Amino acid sequence: MNIENSRVARKQQNQASTKEWIISLAIALIAVFILRTFIIGLAIVDGPSMLNTIQDGDRIVYSKLSTPKKGDIVVVVTPDGTKIIKRVIGLEGDTVEIKSGVLFVNGKEKKENYIKEPMYDYDYKKITVPKNEIFVMGDNRNISADSRRFGTFNLKDHYEGKVVLEFWNSFKLY
Repeated sequence: MNIENSRVARKQQNQASTKEWIISLAIALIAVFILRTFIIGLAIVDGPSMLNTIQDGDRIVYSKLSTPKKGDIVVVVTPDGTKIIKRVIGLEGDTVEIKSGVLFVNGKEKKENYIKEPMYDYDYKKITVPKNEIFVMGDNRNISADSRRFGTFNLKDHYEGKVVLEFWNSFKLY
C-alpha cells in the first residue's frame, strides 16, 4: 500500500508541476504578445542611410509609446509599407528647407554633427510640416530616401516608434 500511495502522490505532484509549467508558459507568451504588439518593436537595419550613427545590419529596439521629438531616431512606414529608420528634423508647424545643400529649420541653419558628410549642392523647397506629421531625414543624406522623397509622415498612420536601443555591430542606448 505504501508503494501505491507513493506512486499516486508522485503522479499528482507531476500533474501539478506540468499544469504550473503550462500556465507559466501561457502567461509568458501572452506577455510577449502584448509587449511586441503594443509597447516595443524590433527591426534590423537594412542599408547605409543612417551611417555613421547606425550601421547596416544593426538590430534596434523601438518604443511604440513614445512621442517623437526633434533629433530622435524613429521608425516610420513609407506609403508602400516599408519600415525605414530616420532622424526627426521637423515637427508640426516647423518649416524645413534646403538651400545649396544646407538644411534650414524654422529659418535657421541646422548644425548637425551626426551626418556622415555634407549634403550635395541640393535644394528642397520650403515646406511647413502639417499637423500631426513629422519630417525625417537619414544621417547619410546623400543616399537617404526620406521625407524629401516620401513627404511628411503622419503620426497616426506611419509612425512606428522611437529607437531606444541599438545592438549588434555596436551597443547604444538612446
